[in-house]
Amino acid sequence: MMTHFYQYRYQAFKAELKELVKQLNQFILMITTLFYIFLPGLIASLFFGLGKIVQSDSALVSIQVAFAYLLLQTLLITVIKPAILDSRHRCFQISISPRTRHQYLADIVLLLASHALLITTMILALAMGPQKLSQAPQLLLFMLTQVSFAVGLLYRPQAVIWALIIALISLWWTSSIMQFLVGINLLLGGCWFIPKLHIPNLSYSINIWSFWLYYAVSHSWAFIWRATATFLVLWAAIIIQTMRPDLLHWYLLAAVLINQLWWSTLMIETNQQLQETRLFWESLGKYKKVFRVQAVLISMICIILWCGSGLLLGFDIYMSGALLCVPILMYCAANKPKLIAVAWAASSITLFVIKVIT
Repeated sequence: MMTHFYQYRYQAFKAELKELVKQLNQFILMITTLFYIFLPGLIASLFFGLGKIVQSDSALVSIQVAFAYLLLQTLLITVIKPAILDSRHRCFQISISPRTRHQYLADIVLLLASHALLITTMILALAMGPQKLSQAPQLLLFMLTQVSFAVGLLYRPQAVIWALIIALISLWWTSSIMQFLVGINLLLGGCWFIPKLHIPNLSYSINIWSFWLYYAVSHSWAFIWRATATFLVLWAAIIIQTMRPDLLHWYLLAAVLINQLWWSTLMIETNQQLQETRLFWESLGKYKKVFRVQAVLISMICIILWCGSGLLLGFDIYMSGALLCVPILMYCAANKPKLIAVAWAASSITLFVIKVIT
């Protein structure tokens, strides 16, 4: 019976991953096609970052890199969490295996097998060898932290979020990487016992503004993952600005374009919600108004991010060109969602070609 259960979990995991790859296939293809020249550098930067955890002249740099890895890990595992847990059929698993310990064992095995950042850390640890690894206990502790936060994300995501928020606040007050890693694990353990927050069902008057406010509250994950991804992209660009300022002008444009893609696709999701309530708004004669509010709010987010990127990393004429692409992406997202990938790719290629020529 247990053999059948583990076979089922493996097959369910593969099926969910295939479905996820299909959903992300177009996006992955665009990124690899447009920015393939940056991919070797990005992969190398993963190991370079781990090297900063092992040895760095600044404890703050090591701590910041460790936190960034945990943040990126949280984002990646959240995406594949439904596949790991087989969330859609979770309640039916007990019919195959009435003992929950087998469920948890399958969860952990699938988690470790799909934890790309942990595997990267393990590769570095194996490459270092036992002798050098004994001189860098912080890497072993970091691996333990990766596992503890990954497991926490499966069963107690709220604890992970609280621990990361508190850790972010305390980044600049921690004196060593070991102290940070021990502290963040203790934080996770303490936050595990924080009661779950339940948002009450509040009654509210619907208007063209409160409708989108309620959407943001009820679909907070759509904003959280985009904000996290944007933060990591900008953080990576800031690191490049420090380490390789001669390459910043290339990575800056790539960062701005990628962040535009995150947020312009939000228009597709909000438009789906709007279409579900279209008859309601048309009956009030406010459909066009609520549509305009939607476009204005998302455009404002894109413009604010563009300004923030410029203030952090510097403005240039090509960034202005990236800003001009926002209306095109907004139009495609609202009216021709299948063409948004083509529009984004065409505008990105055009900007890079102009940059190369000039």
